[in-house]
Amino acid sequence: AKTTYGNFHTVLVDCTQRLVYNYDLDGIDCSLQTIGGLDGGAGDIDARVCDSCALPFGIRDTAGVYETDGASGFEWTVDDDGRSYSGSQSLGDLEMHIVFDQDGTTPLYETVSQPGWQRTTVTISNWTTDVDSALFAPPVCFDGLR
Repeated sequence: AKTTYGNFHTVLVDCTQRLVYNYDLDGIDCSLQTIGGLDGGAGDIDARVCDSCALPFGIRDTAGVYETDGASGFEWTVDDDGRSYSGSQSLGDLEMHIVFDQDGTTPLYETVSQPGWQRTTVTISNWTTDVDSALFAPPVCFDGLR
């Protein structure tokens, strides 16, 4: 997963290599963190980051509170139009709403809200599952760090 924030700081999570790359888009201020082992081994970042449901604009999980597998009370419902999905947390107040195009597979937008926190809406455009793997390559500043 890769997220670039408004200040151009980028976080690239590579669960295969168990590494998190932090850098600015110009390839400066580069730092590397390790992801803990699947067996519970030590790391800078907890291993569950590789199994988390990311919220818009964030590479993090919610310490296991919000999950989409139903184990934590997060339940999805399909609206009558068959292309809108709403989810809510029965043990809390996190709500997610995702709307898909007529084909039912292309996401159009997602809204995440939690009272007392914020409401975030992400509009998705130019959606594709064909992604150039070069977009997930860390910049050259990491060549000596790996």
